[in-house]
Amino acid sequence: MKKVVLSVAVVLGLGLSTAKAQGVLGGIKLDATLSNFVLSDLDGVESKFGAGVSVGGYTKMEITEHFALQPEILLHYKNSKMEVKSPKSETDYQFFDVELPVYAVGQMSFGSGKGFFGAGPFVGFAIDARYKYKYFEIVRLKTP
Repeated sequence: MKKVVLSVAVVLGLGLSTAKAQGVLGGIKLDATLSNFVLSDLDGVESKFGAGVSVGGYTKMEITEHFALQPEILLHYKNSKMEVKSPKSETDYQFFDVELPVYAVGQMSFGSGKGFFGAGPFVGFAIDARYKYKYFEIVRLKTP
């Protein structure tokens, strides 16, 4: 984890140190997500969407008028639920990870605005995953 933090600090530090030489932009990203299991072969199991969130930051370093590099750091939280019909139970799956993409961005001017397209590699690290099982069925004994 220390290597990841150091790598991100170096990338962002390089971007900030060249702010006077080239155009450098930065900002915060915040996304809402929906996660779900794909359960095509399990009878009696229903999957439900779970809400999640992604938060992070980016630095965009313009190299030329038509090319830029954009490193980011994103923290993701994903949640999904599965419901078993018999015996009635529910499972909650939570997943936390960090993603470090570096995009090569092409930029084009269109009238008064700009268009962007980008691609690039990323590295992701799982931080934590939790699987919570809840049992709901009440067992009743038959009396004679």
